[in-house]
Amino acid sequence: MAESTCRPGQPSADHLASLLEASPALFWQSDRGGRLTWLNPAWSGLLGLPLADLLGRPLADLARPSEAPMIRAAFDGLAHDGTALPFAATLTGSDGWPRYLVFHPQPCRDADGRLLGAQGTAFDRTDIHQAEVVNQVHREIVRSLSEATSIPEGAERVLQAVLQLDCLDCGGVYCADPTDGSLSLVAHRGLSSGFVQAVSYYPAEAERVRMVRTGEFRFGTFAGIHPHAPPAILAEGLRATAILPIMDQTDLIAVFNLGSHVYDAIPPATQQALQTIALQIRGLLLRLRTDEALRESEEIFRQFMQHSPIYVFFKDDQARPIRLSSNYATMLGRPLEEILGRRMHELFPPDLAASMEADDLRVMAEGKPFSVIEEFGGRWYSTVKFPIDLQGRPRFLAGYTIDITDRKLAEEAVAAEKERLAVTLRSIGDGVITTDTHGRVDLLNRVAEKLTGWTQEEAQGQPLSEVFRIVHALTRQPRPSPFDQILAAGGTIELEGQTLLLARDGSERPVADSGAPIKDRHDNVIGVVLVFRDMTQEQRMLDNLRRIDKLDSLGVLAGGIAHDFNNLLCGILGHVDLARLLSRSHPEITHHLEAAISVFHRARDLTQQLLTFSKGGAPRRHTGRLDTVITQCVAFALSGSTIRCQPVIAPDLWLCDFDENQIGQVIDNLIINALQAMPQGGRLAVSARNHSLVEGEIPSLPAGRYVEVIVSDSGVGIPPELLGRIFDPFFTTKQKGNGLGLSICHSIMRKHDGFITVESVLGQGTTFHLYFPASQQAMPRDTTAPPLPHRGTGRILIMDDEECIRHVMRCMLSTMGYTVVEARHGQEALDLFAAAKESGEPFRAAFFDLTIPGGMGGRETIVAVRRTHPNLPIFASSGYSDDPAMAHPQEFGFTDSIGKPYRLADLADLLRRHLKVCPT
Repeated sequence: MAESTCRPGQPSADHLASLLEASPALFWQSDRGGRLTWLNPAWSGLLGLPLADLLGRPLADLARPSEAPMIRAAFDGLAHDGTALPFAATLTGSDGWPRYLVFHPQPCRDADGRLLGAQGTAFDRTDIHQAEVVNQVHREIVRSLSEATSIPEGAERVLQAVLQLDCLDCGGVYCADPTDGSLSLVAHRGLSSGFVQAVSYYPAEAERVRMVRTGEFRFGTFAGIHPHAPPAILAEGLRATAILPIMDQTDLIAVFNLGSHVYDAIPPATQQALQTIALQIRGLLLRLRTDEALRESEEIFRQFMQHSPIYVFFKDDQARPIRLSSNYATMLGRPLEEILGRRMHELFPPDLAASMEADDLRVMAEGKPFSVIEEFGGRWYSTVKFPIDLQGRPRFLAGYTIDITDRKLAEEAVAAEKERLAVTLRSIGDGVITTDTHGRVDLLNRVAEKLTGWTQEEAQGQPLSEVFRIVHALTRQPRPSPFDQILAAGGTIELEGQTLLLARDGSERPVADSGAPIKDRHDNVIGVVLVFRDMTQEQRMLDNLRRIDKLDSLGVLAGGIAHDFNNLLCGILGHVDLARLLSRSHPEITHHLEAAISVFHRARDLTQQLLTFSKGGAPRRHTGRLDTVITQCVAFALSGSTIRCQPVIAPDLWLCDFDENQIGQVIDNLIINALQAMPQGGRLAVSARNHSLVEGEIPSLPAGRYVEVIVSDSGVGIPPELLGRIFDPFFTTKQKGNGLGLSICHSIMRKHDGFITVESVLGQGTTFHLYFPASQQAMPRDTTAPPLPHRGTGRILIMDDEECIRHVMRCMLSTMGYTVVEARHGQEALDLFAAAKESGEPFRAAFFDLTIPGGMGGRETIVAVRRTHPNLPIFASSGYSDDPAMAHPQEFGFTDSIGKPYRLADLADLLRRHLKVCPT
């Protein structure tokens, strides 16, 4: 460029160009469409861009899109009529931050006046604009927080105002929970829903929460501040971010998170504004939080007073209600507004009102809580009153009232239930003891008092092991404490068998018990209950059952021995009897045979004793009075003894159904035992009386009418430890005893549907009680007649597996004139019956042995024979003389029975009664 000359008063063109180049002001030129054609160097300094990047571009394209229409309109107006109006444009520098400019255009014309474009100046209003925005934001924040009624509402308004600052397009506000320190998002703008969901809540232990608790403001790129953000958060595309904790000293109140999706950094002016705003809103947020807490407290209190199940009241210092729970309206039957401010005598009956006001004034005067129970309107109430102190003195009175009517009724019901329980425990048939958790006795019922020997008063607080002392019945070793066993088991237990309870007076009795923990409604153990009963009667019953089992087992053996023995005796006796009949002309032989027969009777008695045990046997009962048997047995047993006894027999003694021989054996055994117990003499008493048993009096017998026979002596007695074993077979304490006497007595009484009991005191004597069921039959007439000789004719069948029995019977029957046909078993007998029918030579009678080893016996054979010979006299014969078919032959199809061994006279008497006598 050529040098320009400068004349005074008129600057040269070169001089003006130099001034424009060096000026800090902004000058520009454009064509008619607004395309920049020239800029002075100050533009490069403002925007940080080379002028070449700006020249040739329309000004509207360099401004914000929202400003482009306005800029184009300004240039259009200039081109249309030359009107030049100022306009604003925001240009972005190389740092990415906006510059707020105001352009003042002037038309540019050539020498002919034609419009070439525009030129003018531009003023940078960035600082002024930012200050205006900040002031506006401050005003909006103050107004918003003053008008807001909650922290979320205030946060939403503050966020809306703050986002007017430069380079911010999104943000969120978190509130800190004062209870657990967590952060919850309460307001947000400009963020996607996915991002909001991912960042809506942070627990107190989260890294972001720990970061903001320091109170430090943070500005920078999002990735720089949150380097470990998950993909869901990074996907939002945030570039710049600002984190502003709002603190109350060391407590975190809220956190403002602001950001930009466009700019990589937040301008310093915006940062400064944000810091100022953060300090400004701290106090406003604290006020909001306090107001909100007060509103929450008031609402909580209002709802509590509205829905409280108890009656809550606040009164002034004159005992007038100023706040009441809503249920007072129901209690007093009027709206709350008619109750508030009134005196007690306006609301309650005079006596109750006076008492209430006196209690209120007392609480205010003494400054201490007070409680009282009152009745009003048929219901019961419990009230607690206490003063509220302000500035060191009681200013108000508060309290609450609870309707305890149901509780009072429940307490009365519990008391009544306890009384009923006590009555029940006193009435129950078992002993009951309860303890606390330390095993000390709380309660005994009457049965427990009787069994233990302790009264309720004496046992209260005593250890259970002291009151309830138990030992093993055999070893006498102490049993473990039931209390410890129950607690260890945690549930119901039962005592082991063979347990004796040692009473306080030294008496002993077998007991059975069970125990369980006592638990409250929360399943906590609060004690132990023990229920036990006296098992004396049950033990006796069990002993009797065991004894019966022993006798039954022995009976199987005894029955077999007796059967075989009786078969042998039958053969021996038969031949002896026949020999005696043939030796009438030889007296010496007859004498020896008579002696042999007497020995035979003793052997038969022995087998009869064994048959007493025979299983399935039954006595041959006849209805009659027991007095004759008793009198004869006593007289016979005492013959030759120095002891005398006159039986005492009730004159109206009931009839009984009994086997005279067996009952005689029982009484004989008892009297003989009594004599042996009194070797130096003593007292013997025998009596018989009618006795009506009640249910349970004798456990083994049903209630009903019985004849009781009592045999009592004053002998040495029986030791207690042996008393339970005296009825066992073969048990004896005598040197010469066989141990069968009392066992036989027990067996006979059982087969007579009766029972025998014993009681004894060592050194004082023993008493036996025999119980016979009274008969339902009338006394039969005596039809006995002296035996007559018998003779007959015809054929008689003998079925027996023993050859000696068949032989001796053939000889006996032959002496009476009969022809004998023999059979070894039932099938052979049936064949003989069939042959007799064919030959026309029927049998006049038959004898069937009941038991045929390996063959058909009498019971089976009689069934077949009765089909064709219903009226033929057929007799049962057996060595099991106690077999039911022997006792009741007609029930089994037999005409009669004869037990082995039998004599010739027994056989003759049987035939005489059932066969016609032939003339001799």
